[in-house]
Amino acid sequence: MRPLSRMQNARRTIPVVIGASVALLVAWGAWSTLSTTRVLTVDELQAGMDFVLVGVRFRQIGYNVSDFPDGGAIVTFEIEFPDGAREVVRFGVRYFGLAGSVAEIRTMHSNPGALFRYVCCGDTVLVRVI
Repeated sequence: MRPLSRMQNARRTIPVVIGASVALLVAWGAWSTLSTTRVLTVDELQAGMDFVLVGVRFRQIGYNVSDFPDGGAIVTFEIEFPDGAREVVRFGVRYFGLAGSVAEIRTMHSNPGALFRYVCCGDTVLVRVI
């Protein structure tokens, strides 16, 4: 049996590489649409956010710098659930407080519901569909 030439070898390898790349892109796309968690930075919140996690739409409708002496800002999201129900959630970020203390806000809507988690003095907010 004669060894394969470089051209014959490339003809066999290229479809395998393309197929593996397509499979990886499909898997990444499925993971990104099915992900139940997203981490937002305070900089992203200042710019405004609009995204969907597993069928739940999060639309930021406000970022207001607080007049309180401890600083910070109030972030407001309108959340639309797959059944058409909507809920407005407000929470604070970048306020002064006990470092490491955690603030969690949950929606009244359940199955699915939404959770926002902020650790005081941090620069990120965890958003999770629960």
